[in-house]
Amino acid sequence: MTAGAGTARRRTSVSIANVDDAKKLYSGFDLSDPATSVSMTINGPAPMILAMFLNTAIDQQLAKFAAHKGRAPTGGEAASIRAATLCSVRGTVQADILKEDQGQNTCI
Repeated sequence: MTAGAGTARRRTSVSIANVDDAKKLYSGFDLSDPATSVSMTINGPAPMILAMFLNTAIDQQLAKFAAHKGRAPTGGEAASIRAATLCSVRGTVQADILKEDQGQNTCI
């Protein structure tokens, strides 16, 4: 989408091919914060994109622990962080392939 003169240009979609792309996209957002809710409208690759999102959220919390404690978490601590993160992320995933095809006028 192109903005008018004097306004910022916004991206309405992004390409995510791997977990590193997801980490770049969500850097600066605490995905486990109760005030954060992420909604994604995606089609076929929905399970993979959701997995990348969840792994990014877990990695954020593991990094936050390491920065706060000055060490990597133990195996048990890491497992607790993973479980707590998966319980705290919020949002929706819409993966209606037929609707997406119709919306993009690619339905035959």
